[in-house]
Amino acid sequence: IRRSDGSDGMAGTMRHEQRLIFELWQLRQVMPKALDREIESLGITMPQFGTLNAIAVAGPQSGADLARRADVRPQTMASMLTGLVDAGLLERHPHPVHKRILLADLTTPGRQLWRTASDRVGRVERRLHDTLGDSGYEAMRAQTRALVVELGGSLEQQPAVWPWPR
Repeated sequence: IRRSDGSDGMAGTMRHEQRLIFELWQLRQVMPKALDREIESLGITMPQFGTLNAIAVAGPQSGADLARRADVRPQTMASMLTGLVDAGLLERHPHPVHKRILLADLTTPGRQLWRTASDRVGRVERRLHDTLGDSGYEAMRAQTRALVVELGGSLEQQPAVWPWPR
């Protein structure tokens, strides 16, 4: 919080465990673990789910597009796509116009697995909602969006490949 004199009235006197940044960091540590626990029995990871989710929501995409959305190197995404193709969850086919570009798309088993995983990820979302209540949940979403914008992020509505560990 900024004082009228422009100084930071909180940062200098707060212990790290009293800072919102610390609590958000703690949430960032436990959220992927909670999500992983929900889908680990399906034999996929959260980054793999994120890739399946991006394709399920936005349709077939190139590896380069998926890599950009996940903010990972194209080689990293290529490796993941190969694993998902080998597992029978994705198939690759040429772009209808740009034949050299291969698009990744869900197979029938891939779509079925995505639906099951999506339902399980929804369990964690329901836990968040139940913990916060209706008004707290909506307030948290609004405040989180405000923080994303404040810190230079975008609220553009494109399906991201999420959550990708950093």
